[in-house]
Amino acid sequence: SSLIILYIASFIIGIGSGVANVMSATLISQHFSGITKGAVMGYQSACLSIGCMIMSVISGQLAGHFAWYTAFLTYLLAIPVLIVVFIFLPSDLSPEEETDAQAEEAPVKSGMTGRAWYFVILSFFSSAFMNAFMSNISMFLSQTGLGDASVSGTVSSMFLLLGIPAGLLLGKVTRILGRNLMWSMSVLMGAALLLVSVSGSLPLVYAAAVLFGIGYATRNPSAITFVTNMVDNKTVSVAVSLNQGLSALGMFCTPMIVNPLSKIFGGTARASFLAAGIGMLILAALYMLTNPISREQAKLLTSDQK
Repeated sequence: SSLIILYIASFIIGIGSGVANVMSATLISQHFSGITKGAVMGYQSACLSIGCMIMSVISGQLAGHFAWYTAFLTYLLAIPVLIVVFIFLPSDLSPEEETDAQAEEAPVKSGMTGRAWYFVILSFFSSAFMNAFMSNISMFLSQTGLGDASVSGTVSSMFLLLGIPAGLLLGKVTRILGRNLMWSMSVLMGAALLLVSVSGSLPLVYAAAVLFGIGYATRNPSAITFVTNMVDNKTVSVAVSLNQGLSALGMFCTPMIVNPLSKIFGGTARASFLAAGIGMLILAALYMLTNPISREQAKLLTSDQK
């Protein structure tokens, strides 16, 4: 019955999910290497998408059949998760073994490298432009008369659905694209944003959503994989935290970045997609011309080490 309680609860949930995401990526990085690391990171992304779908269905049913606040009972699913983690979470690497393994696997200096800092800064702007799709699609459909809230929900759900196959195939995609993955996915999402800006029918919007969903679901887990490969094991949690933290900050700053740019093109929702699309293509050029992922790191990541 108190909005303040909701704010406090959301704050706690945000902290918990943030720590869990960082620790998950850190554990994967410490226990896997080479192409296996990218594949496992993709499996994690696919499971996140499945989990989000399950949570959405359960919370929707609870809120629809009972009271709105019963939707939060879905968090009781954390109990069996905690039990599974407590029983099965591996801890087979001692600090000494971890150090020796790291010395053999990744010839990178301790601490955040210049490449890692550049990478997380690019993640900030990438998230700002990517979030423009999710935050403006409802307004775009309303302004153009192409759809209502239900259509917007259908478009948004595509991200969750596409996250499953994209995550399962991430290892193979990483092997094929290597250090070209980040700019390739940025081009794909930039093209999708531009396609929405010129769309005059729902099929085009759906096509853009598919292209954007593939790029989004492939780029995000890959970013974590790449940034963990730029630092030593002792710095992995810091690198992941900075990447995820700046990405979240970029999403928060989307209106502050995209809205002023969209005013150049008229200030409408269509203009927001145009501005975000151009911004994403500029980032693709930066990823391509000043690639923070070195050839040595890409070779290490796409190797067959376990």
